[in-house]
Amino acid sequence: MSGNPPPSGAGIPGSMPETRVRFFSQEYADIAKLRELAQKSSHQAMKLRHKSSKYLTSMESYKHKATIMKEKASTTRQKVSLFVDKMKELEDELKMGAQAVSSGGTRPRDQSKLHLKIRKYQEKIAKYQRKAALYDAKGQHYLAVSSQKKVTADMFEEKAKVYDIEYQNYNSRADRLQQATEEDVSQAGSSKQQVGRQ
Repeated sequence: MSGNPPPSGAGIPGSMPETRVRFFSQEYADIAKLRELAQKSSHQAMKLRHKSSKYLTSMESYKHKATIMKEKASTTRQKVSLFVDKMKELEDELKMGAQAVSSGGTRPRDQSKLHLKIRKYQEKIAKYQRKAALYDAKGQHYLAVSSQKKVTADMFEEKAKVYDIEYQNYNSRADRLQQATEEDVSQAGSSKQQVGRQ
């Protein structure tokens, strides 16, 4: 009986040669790497969707601001219309006074006050028209910003979809490789057991 130990794996039922073990070890390492890449892709997709969500929230905020500016502009123009109507009433009153004078009547005593009131309404009309125009400009700006936010949000979402595809591809490759490796391991173990029984 020789004092030398048997070679590694030799004569042991179910054992595999060292090269086969290294091959399977590499296969499992590749599977683990593919799973890792899949998780990284999933993480990137999640980060991008978080950014997209933030931009969509900001977009809605700017849309709301634009709506408020539109409402303010409308309310301001309603005031302008009211001032214009009142100013026309005063102007009509002035015309009536002028017609009375031209037809030989007496000049109304409050003509100067009417002129003063008309001038004040003219100032108010100009002031509120400027305010309405400013509200319009702000509303348009907010809408433009809102549109930019939507474009950016969509861009992040499209990038996230690319990472989704990468995630699915890496996982599919890992699944196929794992299935093939497990089948090879099972077949190798079965063949070695049969050799050991012989």
